[in-house]
Amino acid sequence: MSEELKRRTAVALAWSAMQSWGVKLFALAVFFVLARFLSPAELGLAQSVILILAFVAILSEQGFQDAIVQRKDLSHDDLNLPFAVSMLTAVLASAVLFFFSREIADLLKVPDAASLIAISAVIPPLTAASIFEIAMRRRSMDFKTPAKAALFAALISCSVALVLAMGGFGAASLIGQAIATAGITLMILSRKPLWVPTSRIVFSTFKSILGYSTSAFGSRLLDFFSGKIVDLIILSKFGLAGLGVYAVGSKLYLTILQLLASTLIDVALSALSKMTGDKPRMKAAYLRFLFISSCTTLPLFVCVAALSDEICLLLFGSGWEGAGGVTRWLCFLGAIQVVQFFNSSALGASGEAKKIFLLNILKFVFGVSALLAADVQSISSVTLYFVISQLAVAPVSFYFGMNATGASTVDVLRNILPGGLSAAAAFGVTEGVRVHLMDIGGGDVWTFVGLSLAYVCAYFGFLLLFGAKGVFQQIRYVSQTFSQ
Repeated sequence: MSEELKRRTAVALAWSAMQSWGVKLFALAVFFVLARFLSPAELGLAQSVILILAFVAILSEQGFQDAIVQRKDLSHDDLNLPFAVSMLTAVLASAVLFFFSREIADLLKVPDAASLIAISAVIPPLTAASIFEIAMRRRSMDFKTPAKAALFAALISCSVALVLAMGGFGAASLIGQAIATAGITLMILSRKPLWVPTSRIVFSTFKSILGYSTSAFGSRLLDFFSGKIVDLIILSKFGLAGLGVYAVGSKLYLTILQLLASTLIDVALSALSKMTGDKPRMKAAYLRFLFISSCTTLPLFVCVAALSDEICLLLFGSGWEGAGGVTRWLCFLGAIQVVQFFNSSALGASGEAKKIFLLNILKFVFGVSALLAADVQSISSVTLYFVISQLAVAPVSFYFGMNATGASTVDVLRNILPGGLSAAAAFGVTEGVRVHLMDIGGGDVWTFVGLSLAYVCAYFGFLLLFGAKGVFQQIRYVSQTFSQ
């Protein structure tokens, strides 16, 4: 990796982290408060609408964002046609949401969601209009501007949600938050845009852009269904209240995934895309990302899994029974995902979107098969079957990632095992300490503090035992990069 690219990657990582951390931490704090105001059924109602909006966002984006970031040569006018297609799709989707809101609600068997679906119809065009500016910023390794926009939008939209919730608006408070986020983000990004649409349509490059974006779009669509099929099954089996409990239990998992994993993954795709054609540099960067993630984000997920019951009780209160089990299983999945996701970054940077698509087909098929075949009696059991089905795809993912970068199995294991083994050992220590703390007593807060200290101390002790040399090398590398 060249010195200039090292510096730009480090700066991009810092701004990407600031965006993810600032936005998600603030949003998570607000969610803690909202969970005290909303009932499981109200939260489940809002979650059902958010599922629809997430699906529409994927339809509107159509994979163009990743195609823009990955493609080396693009002129200003090359983006006009993709932008027009994306906006047209978004407007049509909004019309469907508004005029057929009741039919959509009946299809999901949540008739109370009809009015919320109609109100949320304003969101898709706002989101679609922001996509291309964000893609151009990512393409130029400018994560600073989107970070500022996201931080400001989060501040305002979360405040809107709190005011609405305290005013007794229930599920509508979360929909108001989504509308405010989309509108404010677009407003800020539009002030000094890197790209603005023109009337000139270029067909010659659209086919190649579409070739990549179609695979990326298919992958995101399959990823959505493979990830959200569990929501739909819980909604059908346990109703809105069950979906609300799952939403609370999955909140920590999703927040950490977006908070830390997306920070590395967004930068990884942008950085690795600059190295296509240079396998040694790409391999070194890929392995470095694996090591950093396995020593930072992986153990964090395992820590939350170890403390899931205590965390959910302290943050959300006693009215969310069952949320801890959901958090535990999903965080075990997240511990593998945060490392596995770099395989998709490597494939995306290499232009192998079809393999990403194949991975998502496998996730979808395994997920649906496991959940439909399982005879489950609890929300936690549904989550466990889902986690097992998604982990089954991990070996194929790493096989593709190694082929794209030229890394060997030994290379990958050498960079993953120090953090993974240390986290697993620390989890075992924490479980042992829990037994003794239960005998002693002392209250929920002190139990949480004691278990947290046990995990952290054990993890760093085992990490120094299993991977001290690699840790010090990465610290030195990062410090040298930022000092240049």
